[in-house]
Amino acid sequence: MHFTTSPSRVVPLSIAGILCALIVAPAAVYGKEVAPDAQGKAVAQSGGGVGARGKSVVISSSGAGDIEMVDIPGGSFQMGCSPGDNECGKDEYPRHAVKIKPFRMSRYPVTFALWDACVISRGCGLYSPSDAGWGRGNRPVINVSWDDAQLFIDWMNRETGRHFRLPSEAEWEYAARAGTTTRYYWGDNIGRNHADCDGCGSRWDNKQTAPVNAFRPNAFGLFGMLGNVKQWTEDCWNSNYNEAPDDGSALTTGDCDRRVARSGPWSLTPDYLRASFRSGVLRLFRTFTLGFRLAEDK
Repeated sequence: MHFTTSPSRVVPLSIAGILCALIVAPAAVYGKEVAPDAQGKAVAQSGGGVGARGKSVVISSSGAGDIEMVDIPGGSFQMGCSPGDNECGKDEYPRHAVKIKPFRMSRYPVTFALWDACVISRGCGLYSPSDAGWGRGNRPVINVSWDDAQLFIDWMNRETGRHFRLPSEAEWEYAARAGTTTRYYWGDNIGRNHADCDGCGSRWDNKQTAPVNAFRPNAFGLFGMLGNVKQWTEDCWNSNYNEAPDDGSALTTGDCDRRVARSGPWSLTPDYLRASFRSGVLRLFRTFTLGFRLAEDK
């Protein structure tokens, strides 16, 4: 296993062999099942695919796929209820300006393949979450609490020498919007087959999770930012943005027994997938609609 940065620099990592011991589930690109290639990467279709957008750094394996971190450019945006959106809750206000520093975010939510590698190496508290019978491999890990996610991050940091973390809520929304101001990063209407939800028009709707690369990415090249699974962030729960930082950092005061989860899952209707939608979830709660993705400072 190795760590590469574009275009050619290679830095050895210490996860060697762990991921290679796992069996890869078939990957999916834009709703079509495809087999992984010899390097464990999904074979992308024409019109864009894995690695098509944005500079990234990749932790590769020949067995279980990649941990790919995408460079997210810094910038400013308006966080909260999208203009003209009449489905926003009070917790999505006040809409406010936030300045985001450049950072990295994982191209996909953390998968079962990666979580199982952690357990095989005696990490993650040896906790093996249920996949609800839907398959492991390239599916997003589910049934993991906020505290479970922290155990995975601790393991990743020990194994790689890097400094992975959960994204702040502001970083998450900035990355999900990818420069848009609409309800979804593809527009104001849910359309068909853009995501996995109850009413998204995918074959997984209201049945189960989808593979992490089953739908087209957003303009930053991030897959699955809306739909499929809710995603933990670092922030403590607050019922409005009155005390929200304007520098993109996590809000670490408020109800810290609850943490902010963003997006809506495969089981809920499109209004829960809006880019501004947020919820406060008990940090110890585990459910089959909740996963997470990684962030990292640049």
